[in-house]
Amino acid sequence: IKKYYNIDVNYSPDVVFAHDFLKKKKRNQKIVKNAVTVVPIDFYDEIKNNLSLNNKDDYFKYLEELITKNIQKNDIIYITCTTKEDNGIIKEFFEYLKKSLIIKNKIKIYYYSNLNNFEKLLSKTKLVISARMHALILGLNNNCNVYAIPFKEKLKEFGNNYSIPMNAKNNEKEVLKSLNSIYEFIMKKEV
Repeated sequence: IKKYYNIDVNYSPDVVFAHDFLKKKKRNQKIVKNAVTVVPIDFYDEIKNNLSLNNKDDYFKYLEELITKNIQKNDIIYITCTTKEDNGIIKEFFEYLKKSLIIKNKIKIYYYSNLNNFEKLLSKTKLVISARMHALILGLNNNCNVYAIPFKEKLKEFGNNYSIPMNAKNNEKEVLKSLNSIYEFIMKKEV
């Protein structure tokens, strides 16, 4: 806009993207980010149909798989929400994870309270897995990797633009293995 109209403005496609600018927030870069924050929403037809899940148990298994692909031994799992309406589902998912035979990490639940408390969680978070757009945007604003649960078109599009590949660790290993094979092949040709 400045280039064409000589107007000095800041543009944000959503008010939450402008949150840092509006608060003129300074980041503490010394905080260790060792958490995965999960922000689920209640299971309903749109999730069932668009994610091809049969029931809430399948939904919880889906979320659990997303977590296990991206968690390390000492990471903490935060289950939280950005709206009061999701307090029930986060309690159910928290109880589900506590019984999990797969996940052995420390799990904490944080019920909806306010933006400042949510951002405190994000300051310790390395990855946000969410079905809520504002949680994803706030995650980006707090230097977190994000993964959008793609049950709506807007979340699919957001994911295409901002989400990390969900099996990044395995992909990295495969790329390194391929590069190593290429290197070995080249070295054999030169000898």
